[in-house]
Amino acid sequence: MVLDIGSGLTFEPVASAGLNAWRRPQRFDWLDQTGAVPIADTELLNLAHHCPIAIHVDGGAPTVVCLLRSELLRASRIGRDGRWLLAYHPLALRTLPFRARNVAGERLVEVSRELAESPEGGDPVSMFTKAGQPSRDYATVLSLLDVMARGRERLADAARLLIAADLLVPLEGPAAGNGLMIVSSELLFELSGARAGALAADGCMPLDLAAACLFSQRWLAEGLIGQRRPVEIETVPVARESLLDHGLQGALDHPLALDDSALFSFEAFAAAGGTDE
Repeated sequence: MVLDIGSGLTFEPVASAGLNAWRRPQRFDWLDQTGAVPIADTELLNLAHHCPIAIHVDGGAPTVVCLLRSELLRASRIGRDGRWLLAYHPLALRTLPFRARNVAGERLVEVSRELAESPEGGDPVSMFTKAGQPSRDYATVLSLLDVMARGRERLADAARLLIAADLLVPLEGPAAGNGLMIVSSELLFELSGARAGALAADGCMPLDLAAACLFSQRWLAEGLIGQRRPVEIETVPVARESLLDHGLQGALDHPLALDDSALFSFEAFAAAGGTDE
């Protein structure tokens, strides 16, 4: 199973594509091979009502996705005619045929000519005005790509906390071996109060993600939830402890307290003939 929305499609930078217009995709048959699409924080709770929410862990930063492959779902989200069946379209679909990638710290907007020029797409939409500025429709897409990028990062941070809290179990069956994880209700209920409190970080986003994942499991096909196993994810190297053995090691080892002694002796000051002028 491929988990990249761009799988099977060719994307190129908009700046060099030479397109002045694009067509919005009307058919999404190819999504059944994609398997899942990334989502943003602003659509998390909405999508939980329609698609299973999962976390893709591939050794790097985790990605929160909604599952779309029909064999993973109780009911397909794509009709026989290739049309999207739900009233709500995920941002990843609404921004097609465009996508944004982070390249050397800069946002690179790319377009799939295959989708942009497909005769099965909608009516042509202009990309630029006569003055060379982004048209209203294209500016809206660029804005949604920004929302998508920020939302994905926020959900990735929330997913890291769920991983640290050891709340995830893998998906099995057709999804086995693809790094797809979901929240376990049993592990969540076993959390201590201190660990549960950590899920309230960032406006309770980790807790929202856990709840959305659990709520959306109603849409999963039978027999996909696996057993608890370690999550492998890259760690960031830290400095050797020998480089950190100077100064204070911790507040508990070196307790601090305010000095409540007098700043100076007023009696000695007065005896010396001092005045307050």
